Amino acid sequence: MKTAALLIVLGFSACLAGSLPEGDQVYKSNCTRCHISMRPFPEKMYRTIVRHMRIKAGLTKPEADAVLAFLSAMGTQAKTADARH
Repeated sequence: MKTAALLIVLGFSACLAGSLPEGDQVYKSNCTRCHISMRPFPEKMYRTIVRHMRIKAGLTKPEADAVLAFLSAMGTQAKTADARH
């Protein structure tokens, strides 16, 4: 019984993961209409920016969350690259 329940939960999770938007794709199809380049910001600023732009761009919550994760990852990569130089 426990195994069956676990398989159902895992299957449901896999279905959800396949339907979640990719942050880079949402960014490219929505944000780049006005914003050509990205600048690294602190995580707190990204959250504020995405919250405001979600309304302006008409993004769903999952899309906004995906963009926030994408921007945070890109900001972290940019900071790491800057530290190397």
